[in-house]
Amino acid sequence: MKQIYFFLIILFTLNSYSQIGAEITSVTTGTLSGVPFTISYANNSTDTAVLNLSGGGFSGAPLSSSQPVFVVGADTNWSVTFDSPISNLRLYCVYWRTTTFEFDQAFTIVSGTTNFLNSTGNELSTVEFSDGIIEFTNPVTTLNSTVISGDASQIVFTFGLPEVLSTEENEIIANKLTVYPNPSSDFIKINGLTEIENYGIYNVLGAQMLKGSVSNNQEINIQDLTNGLYFLKFENRNTIKFVKE
Repeated sequence: MKQIYFFLIILFTLNSYSQIGAEITSVTTGTLSGVPFTISYANNSTDTAVLNLSGGGFSGAPLSSSQPVFVVGADTNWSVTFDSPISNLRLYCVYWRTTTFEFDQAFTIVSGTTNFLNSTGNELSTVEFSDGIIEFTNPVTTLNSTVISGDASQIVFTFGLPEVLSTEENEIIANKLTVYPNPSSDFIKINGLTEIENYGIYNVLGAQMLKGSVSNNQEINIQDLTNGLYFLKFENRNTIKFVKE
């Protein structure tokens, strides 16, 4: 599965089954899988960098060896708001020093170094250069991070999703289905069907919004859906994600 990463005007292309990272367009804004987000900071200036997130504490879901990341003070409260809810949001924590952060969302640890700990369900404790990935339990629209303790050094992070397809290509290796146009405001079509198949369209909370049957390259009307991320499911096939705008 080919994944695509962007940092300003630099394009990084990855290979099979890696995770898609956040597309950073400025210090405080970006997109994740086509969904815009804004990061707000309580204090301290922020910066961006490019680091290797392909191994070590990230072995459970590696990103690029040249992955764009955000840099912020370790004693800084921060929050991120997405334009639509994000399911299975992952936070990649890079070189976190001795800090404890409390999030207002419960999370689990996907992978990490031995000193990368979640003791309460929503509190992340790290000791010296800790690396790791956490995944939030519920869909996230706004995520708040509060410093419980932390020194005056810096922490580095980016966002990701598990086995997410590029919204630009939406390539399904297993069954060669693609959805287009994506994003779309009026209709979508499916390319790669060999017969009429039943489908369902679900929102990020798992509620079915539409259902029907469709043939290859036949239009599916999505005008009545509200803007956001949706999942198109067929029987015995992978799920295809698309964005209504």
